Amino acid sequence: MIPSIFVLLPLLALTPGQGAVPAAPEDPRPEKRVGARGAPGALVFETPAQATFDDVHQGGVVERRFTLRNGGPGTVRIERGIALHERGAVEVDPATVPPGGRVEVRVRQPVGDRLGRVAFRFALVTDEPGVARYRLGLSGFVESAYDPEAPTLDWGPAEKGAVRAVEAEVFSREVEALQVLDVEDAPPYLRVDASTRAGLNGEGVRLRATLDTRQAPLGVTRGILRLRTNVPGQPRCPVSYSFNVRGDVVPSRDALNLGLVRLGEEGTAELTVTSRSGRPVEITAAESLDVPLTTEVLPCSGDAAGPPCRVLRVKHRPSERGPFTATLAVRVAGLEEPLRITVSGVVVSAQTRVKEMDLTQPADADVAPMSMAPPPTAAPPPAASGAATPAPAASSPTRVTLQWKARNESGIYGYLVYRGDRPSGPFVRVNPKIVPAVGGEGEVYSYSFVDDGVQPERTYYYYLDAVDGAGLKKRFTEVKPRQVGPPR
Repeated sequence: MIPSIFVLLPLLALTPGQGAVPAAPEDPRPEKRVGARGAPGALVFETPAQATFDDVHQGGVVERRFTLRNGGPGTVRIERGIALHERGAVEVDPATVPPGGRVEVRVRQPVGDRLGRVAFRFALVTDEPGVARYRLGLSGFVESAYDPEAPTLDWGPAEKGAVRAVEAEVFSREVEALQVLDVEDAPPYLRVDASTRAGLNGEGVRLRATLDTRQAPLGVTRGILRLRTNVPGQPRCPVSYSFNVRGDVVPSRDALNLGLVRLGEEGTAELTVTSRSGRPVEITAAESLDVPLTTEVLPCSGDAAGPPCRVLRVKHRPSERGPFTATLAVRVAGLEEPLRITVSGVVVSAQTRVKEMDLTQPADADVAPMSMAPPPTAAPPPAASGAATPAPAASSPTRVTLQWKARNESGIYGYLVYRGDRPSGPFVRVNPKIVPAVGGEGEVYSYSFVDDGVQPERTYYYYLDAVDGAGLKKRFTEVKPRQVGPPR
């Protein structure tokens, strides 16, 4: 049998509105390309080229202005402003900068569904010969208003023709009771019911999601639907979904990882496509929806008495660095729809040295007992060395001061404070901004937070979450009561 070879080209070109940055044409000037180095340019940053933004929720947009001055003897023309991440935008004013003149660069970047510490890159290309791109950066922290931070609906393997349901619970400590107003971006074969309450006090929502595999595509499907909610800071909660619809013809692997691929080389991996009923398997085509791939169909080796099958060899010769993920649609004779297989890998330059990486998780911060300090009548004792302690509140019966200590905070970004009227909640977040962690390994750090939103002659209950660098929350303390005295 002569092996069949398919050369696959992308069938779907994404526009900026669909979530991708269109590839700019290759600049013929080598110094203007990505990662290239060149002579120093005439434009000098008057503001830092690497800026930070305040904590923002998922789905938010961050913006920043940079100022550069032309310190050279000639006029500089800015040819292009480039956002290196999806949906980013760069504006320059003016584009032509005379000697001694200034240019303002405005960058705008939606953070999307990212979570935790993030960084975005931008660049300016000028007409200066031999000068590389001017690089700008914007970094900060993205948090989720929901628990869990990344809700998931996972059906796993499902036989074609079945109707299956899964459930998941979603909460938010940003409001007393989460309400789902609508479900957006769900495909027609998924039905999501968010009418059932969850939690001890009904503060959350239980999702019941039904998958109709009669309409769903074969193979692995992953996507994101969104819950439109009553949470002001993040009115849309992304919920990922995944399933694997199996028919008569099944692949040996639903996800194919090509591993680490160097520029100029070719990554290769194989899988086997088998008929469970014993009928012949004939692969007629394979189509990549997003990344150029090459596939080759080979006969199965081994016992000829085994089930009918074919081997599919997938190859990728990359043209740019970075991680990639493709959806491979494999068409088999006799099937009305293709099998969907995920192909992924990471592309590095030919010169990149790959070292052994330590993938262990950072240690969790240790917690010291949290105290509910009474309203201070005198200056509080000094905090521990290196403490991040806000200024103490003035004496008042309508303020609650929370104090805690932590050590071994490697990997911890900060802390969230929650308040409830009862020991069982519901609890609502009371610190608008995350209390930043400042510690590392070994040393003990002290923190305090003043809640001035309480009423006299009432008892409140508090607890803390620690937020790690990936944006994930973890319970940090027990629930503690605090009684507020009568007004003076």
